Amino acid sequence: MSQECENCYAKVTPKDIQQVIITAYNAGLQSILQLIVECVQKDIVYFNSAIIILKNINTLGILTDLASQIKNLTEEQNTMLITDTNMLLNKIIDNSETPFVYEKTGINIDHFMIDEFQDTSTLQWKNFYPLVSNSLSSGKFNLVVGDVKQS
Repeated sequence: MSQECENCYAKVTPKDIQQVIITAYNAGLQSILQLIVECVQKDIVYFNSAIIILKNINTLGILTDLASQIKNLTEEQNTMLITDTNMLLNKIIDNSETPFVYEKTGINIDHFMIDEFQDTSTLQWKNFYPLVSNSLSSGKFNLVVGDVKQS
């Protein structure tokens, strides 16, 4: 009898029940259990994701409806959310070194201080970069402030 089979029942399990378990184990239960373990190990991320989605499906539905309503409202009123300004600015800049939108701003502002720099997204940095680069190339002082522990 294998050590694995002995792990399928407790020492206090009656002998007749132990024999039934051993017989089932040797008749194919072992291979089925191994297959189950392999499936669980292989697809555990999908399984856990499905469980979390099912627990939050109503909330996800509400959030989707809310996002749709906000989109419709902003389109009707010809407005935009402040969170969308970074993407719009990035499209206007379009990777040019001295974008038109910054030409006047760069002339009026010589120094920049970016606070909470660790919270600056890549998109925000791409938007700031032409201003800071132009300021530095003109010999101006710039300051980036951030919390090393949060970086």
